[in-house]
Amino acid sequence: MIRLFQGGGAGDFELFGPLFNNDEKNKILNIACQLLARQGNSNAGDFLKKTPFEIYNATNKFNDEFWVVQASVSFDQFMQINELNESEQLTGVGHQIAQAIEDIINKHIRFVIVELDTDAGLNPVETPIIKYSSNTVEQALDDARQLVLSGKPNNAVDRTHTAIHGYLQDKCKHLDIKFESTDTIARLFKLIRSHPAFTKTNNLEIKKINNSIGAILDALNIIRNEKSLAHPNDLLGKTEAMLAINCSLTILNYLEKKLGSSFH
Repeated sequence: MIRLFQGGGAGDFELFGPLFNNDEKNKILNIACQLLARQGNSNAGDFLKKTPFEIYNATNKFNDEFWVVQASVSFDQFMQINELNESEQLTGVGHQIAQAIEDIINKHIRFVIVELDTDAGLNPVETPIIKYSSNTVEQALDDARQLVLSGKPNNAVDRTHTAIHGYLQDKCKHLDIKFESTDTIARLFKLIRSHPAFTKTNNLEIKKINNSIGAILDALNIIRNEKSLAHPNDLLGKTEAMLAINCSLTILNYLEKKLGSSFH
């Protein structure tokens, strides 16, 4: 644990659930970033913007109640922050963040801390190298990669959905397969399975897997609509988000290997 700010008290404490839902929290942190910039504390504002902080109610063995600003980050990000902290490049940053958030929510922030996210060990499946992909697909995959590396896989779910949706549409266009702009990813995959690359496969178990891919894509579409940043939703937990992301990337890898040579 890295304590960037300690405004009183010491020792262990227990965090309760986040004080705010995702939309409320993002609004507060965005205002805090603006406030820090106006105050000339640009380093603190940049750090707050790049770090996935939450605001928690907490207590200790003395039954004190207080508030904690806490972030769980990937190993690489944790080590970078630790190096900056030890070199005193983050001196005052934690206090400035605490003060800015206090001014907005009118609650005393006792700690600003950064912890290693053990779930970040769930590494993403390798991002496929896609030939002839559109800018939309490439940008969505790059956004997803950066969000996962920064410890925010639950923010990347809609990005991988956009990537696989755009990819399937691109494939249909190049393979002269007619589709509607409103077709879901499951529907597009069903259309693409008419391609000889799939129809010449006689292995029954592989056909079962392809049927299951259709069901997975249908589930990913629902997750995108109901549990991602595509709409004002409550997001998936990080472990479940990584499952959804890895499913998307695995399917993309498979399709690119299966159909990549079909582009002319």
